[in-house]
Amino acid sequence: MKTRNTSTKLIAMVIAVGSLSAIFALALALPAQAQIDPGNFDIFQNGRKVGEIFVPARAAGQTNYVEHWVLFSDYVYPNSDLSLKTKIKASRRIYASEEDFFARVPWGPGFRYVRIDATDTDRLPGRQ
Repeated sequence: MKTRNTSTKLIAMVIAVGSLSAIFALALALPAQAQIDPGNFDIFQNGRKVGEIFVPARAAGQTNYVEHWVLFSDYVYPNSDLSLKTKIKASRRIYASEEDFFARVPWGPGFRYVRIDATDTDRLPGRQ
């Protein structure tokens, strides 16, 4: 029973990370890039703030980077409900560093932390 519960949670986490990756790629896609620029961002669903993102500064042209996402308890993972509108906007709240983000970002029961380790490249794996 405990193994099944752990497997279910692992599958849910994999789906969640995949969904978040899809959201940020679709919401912020640029012609040549799909990453979120360094800075502070808020996540809104149907006009309501449901999370925050912090992306540390990186060197120009750097292809590997990290994004830190805190999803509030009322964040809804994407699904077939087309009425759910998710937007990512630049935040008025400024975090100076990862340490500052972790110290001051809102956190409470039911919140989720998602770390995205991204690679941005113009090559598709398995193709020449």
